[in-house]
Amino acid sequence: MDDTGTGALTGPEALSAQAARQLAEQKRAAARAQFETPSWIGPARASTPPAHIPQQAEPEEDDLPVVAVKPSTPIPDTAEWSEKAAPRVLAGIVLLASMAGVIAFLVVAITSQSVVAIAGLAACALVAVIFRGALMSAGVTTVELKGSVMRIRKGGVLDVVNLADPVHLVQMVGTPGQA
Repeated sequence: MDDTGTGALTGPEALSAQAARQLAEQKRAAARAQFETPSWIGPARASTPPAHIPQQAEPEEDDLPVVAVKPSTPIPDTAEWSEKAAPRVLAGIVLLASMAGVIAFLVVAITSQSVVAIAGLAACALVAVIFRGALMSAGVTTVELKGSVMRIRKGGVLDVVNLADPVHLVQMVGTPGQA
């Protein structure tokens, strides 16, 4: 075609370009015919018959036997669960020990004005602040189960869950006294 796009060029350059395109297309076709798909990619394209999906038999769910499952331990109608106090007791003991250390190092720092006593006072005070925060921020979780209703008390909030429909919360917000 010419520059305006209205007609075809028949000059030697156009014929040469057309011949070059045809030669390149023939070389590409010859290369594709010799190409074999590597085995790690999959089967060769030329030798693969079209995919055939075998006929599937209908499942027979109705013929399955019904088996009664008995739990090894009976499920109680009522239950109660609460967190263990061991971590809180340990944190409380460390808090009391650090408070005793603060008082002792304060007395020593006032009487001797020692740098070691002031450093011990600061260290004990830091430990006391950390463990006081840990004890104050941790809420107690209690779980009660009566029939299909489970009450979860955590940090002053009461959640009531119907276990017959566990996705649906019966009551989402409340206080522990609302049980």
